This record gives sequence, C-alpha cells and structure tokens, in this order.
Amino acid sequence: MKYPAKVIFIWHMHQPYYKLPSQKYYYLGWTRLHAVKDYYGMAKMVEKFDKIKVTFNFSGVLLKQLFDYVYNNATDFYALLTYKNPLFLTKKEKKFITERFFSVNFERFIRPHKRYSQLYHKKMKKEKFSSQDILDLQVLFNLCWFHPYTLEEDKNLKEIIKKEKKYNAADKKYILNKQKEVMREIFPLYKRLLAEGRVEISVSAFYHPILPLLYDTNVLDEFPYLKKPHLRFSSPSSISWHLKRSQEIFYEIFSAQSKGSWPPEGSICEGVVPFFVEENFHWIGLDEGILFKSLATEYVTYDLIKNQRHLIYRPYEFNGVNILFRDRNLSDAISFVYQAWEDSVFAAFDLIEHFKRIHYYLGDIFKEKVITIIMDGENAWEYYKNNG
Repeated sequence: MKYPAKVIFIWHMHQPYYKLPSQKYYYLGWTRLHAVKDYYGMAKMVEKFDKIKVTFNFSGVLLKQLFDYVYNNATDFYALLTYKNPLFLTKKEKKFITERFFSVNFERFIRPHKRYSQLYHKKMKKEKFSSQDILDLQVLFNLCWFHPYTLEEDKNLKEIIKKEKKYNAADKKYILNKQKEVMREIFPLYKRLLAEGRVEISVSAFYHPILPLLYDTNVLDEFPYLKKPHLRFSSPSSISWHLKRSQEIFYEIFSAQSKGSWPPEGSICEGVVPFFVEENFHWIGLDEGILFKSLATEYVTYDLIKNQRHLIYRPYEFNGVNILFRDRNLSDAISFVYQAWEDSVFAAFDLIEHFKRIHYYLGDIFKEKVITIIMDGENAWEYYKNNG
C-alpha cells in the first residue's frame, strides 16, 4: 500500500475548579494528586520514549489550578489535613481522613499493601483509629499518588515504602515536599517537549462546559428523545469567553497559542464551529458518533451509516476547521478493557494488531489515513498494574 496510517493519541486532562469563592484553599486535592502522578508521569514517558509523539489536551481551568499550585503556593484541604499532626486533629478532621484517604483503586493500591489493607478493614469494621494509624494513613494515601518513574528515581521514597508502617512526621514532610518538587517540574517538562516538537498541547473550553448547550438549548430539538429544560438558554458570547480564556492561560504558561481543542465531552453543533475559527484553532477532535449522526439522512439511517467505520479514519474540514474523529472502541479499550488483562504486553500487541487491521482494511481508499485515540489521560491508569 502506498499510504501509511497515522496513529494520533490525544490524552485529555481535566479537573473541575475545586475552590469555593469564600475559601483561600482548594477543597479537593485531585489536581495536586493527579499532577504528581499523571500530568508529570505521562510527559515523563514521552521524554523517555523519544520516537513517540503525542498530544496532551488540558482544560483551561486545570491549567489555571496547576499555575496556582506552582507559582502562587496554593494548597488544598487534603494537603492541609495531611500536614496536621494527628494528635491535634479534631474529631471531624479525623473522620474526613478515615473516610477520604482510601479514595484509590482498592485492587492496585490497598489490597497489595499489608498496612493499607489493614487500615481499610479497620475502617470497614468502624474501629477507632490511633494517632499512629492516622499518620500511617496520611503517608500511605499520598504515597499512592507518585508515578512509578518518581518512585524508581527517588531513594528516599523507596526507603519510606520499605518501612511499610510506623511512619513519622519526617516521612510525611518529605512526601509533601517531594510532591511540590514534582509539580514544579511539570511546566518546564512540557515546555521542553513542546519546543522539541515531541508533543502538541491543545486546550478545552475554560470551565469545561457543554458548548452546544451554551450556544442554545434549542439544539435539543434535533433529539426528541432528550428532555429539554423548561426555559430556553442561549449565550453564544460565553463560548467566546471560554475559548479566549483558555488561550490566555495557555499563552501565560507556554508563550504560544494552542492550535487544537477537544471540545468538552467531544460535543459540538454547527453553530459552535465559528467560535473555534475566531480564536485561531486549526483543528478539533470529536467522537465518531457525531460523524455518523451528521451523515445520516432520511434515506441513509444512523444504524446503517455507523457500520461504515472506514469513514472515521480520515481527516475532515468544516467551515475552516480540521476535524478528527476518535475511534470510540479503541479509545474505550484502553480506558476500560485492557486494565483487566493480566498480560500487559499481550494487551499492547492486541492494540497494535487492531491498528494493522484497520490499515489493511482501508487499503488506499484515502491518501491520508488517521486512527485517532482520544481518551481520559489521567483516570484510567490507577486501574492498571504499575500505573499502566
């Protein structure tokens, strides 16, 4: 065959805004924790495998929170409770820790660790936690959120892991300081990869809104099986604001303008496309279902057209914007299926075999063949052994 098939990976990173207007700190700690494990770790993998090029997509509000942690010394309630000596925790704070600090994948992080598992079962039996129990829980929960690369490279973290239990304040302090150190490395790492042409960084609308519903809730008229709100809402100017604000925070960090976007949840309507053109986006990624529904007619039904899967493996252009449609099956296989396979190498070969079959199935019907994987770049990995 004359034409190769290109494989495009777009890893989508997003966290909602966790700070209430009345608070000085973020309430939930997921931005910090995913930053330490996933936003850093994913970029580190690209750095280590120098023949790989990928795209990372960030929501604007996630970039803002990362910026706040790195440059404004922001913190969150989870971190504040981790810093606190268990002897001085209130009853309410102890309850928060014993309820929330098991919020990791049980099979991958709790069951394999004897002490963490012991504390988990203590919680399930509603037994009282000692100060040492709480200190161990503070340490173990935060240890889970380091990427394997960090654990491999840091001898002090290795020593803390070897202790297994009876951690002390110095262990906890080191872990929290290491988290800050890792977070400070994130933007320089992405900037370096961007400058080397190893990654592209795209952005989603700032607060991750469903853009067609911002444009006009009457778009739901096309889907009679969906329930419409009683009052119509339409705010096209809000779309401009969200896209512009994401470009602004992107420029503030990377001194460049992003050229691509994954619209939140891959949602789009015809009226939204011009806003991407206005903000100088060159391409957007969408779900395959949108293509099939767009091509369906009175005579060629959706059920018929969705079986023409070859249609998703080429780029499109609409009103000045290039469009890539993700392969939902393969994206979901990485997100939800391969994690359960015992042999990770076999899973990788299975994915590659799918790529090969698509390539040969297409033949030379398209000069430009693309297989697009778009998926959550942060939440899938804790379900895999060794973070995938």
